[in-house]
Amino acid sequence: YRDHPLGFNHCFLEGMGDILKKYPKVRKVGIGLPGLISKDRSTTIEIPAIPALNGYDLKGNLKKLYPNISFFLENDAAAAAIGEYHFGKGDTPENFIFVTMGTGIGSALVMDGQIFKGSRGNAMEMGHMLSRGNEGLETLIGRNGILKFMERFRQAYPRLAGELENQELGTHLLVDTAKKGNEVSLMVFEEVGRILGEALVSTIRILDVNFVYFGVS
Repeated sequence: YRDHPLGFNHCFLEGMGDILKKYPKVRKVGIGLPGLISKDRSTTIEIPAIPALNGYDLKGNLKKLYPNISFFLENDAAAAAIGEYHFGKGDTPENFIFVTMGTGIGSALVMDGQIFKGSRGNAMEMGHMLSRGNEGLETLIGRNGILKFMERFRQAYPRLAGELENQELGTHLLVDTAKKGNEVSLMVFEEVGRILGEALVSTIRILDVNFVYFGVS
């Protein structure tokens, strides 16, 4: 879609039509987006992974093409959080922090059973919190940051690298070798855990929330 001559947005709108034809009973569509959305949840303000959506009236353009369908836009981490609240196993609390870890760091706050949006609609962007060396949390412990830790520790402790030596580094390799007790991989987990833990302690103290849920994106 990104390389299509008509651009991502045109292809997305058309692709939605194909999906709706395939599932004619659908009348409501929720769209999770990896970035900032207007408080009224109509316009995509900044979507780093899909710059074509920046400042785009996604909901309005979808409604023009498909007036009989209700569309709901939400930040992807917030969507995951409210999904956990309504459909998670067990008795999900009314108030909790939700953190997703994947390519980046996503987060949301469920307060009294609702997504806390903040004054402009995009509260709880923990990935942008400043951490060590005034680096953003996502820069430090998003996927690329984790791989940098792996490379740094592999070079610093070559005798402990084991299976990591001369391997192309990746997160699956990290997890697999850590399960086997690889000391460098375990050091990476410890460092990432410390950085994430420090950020969570600060967030918990500010928000006065006792529960933290994690998801994988």
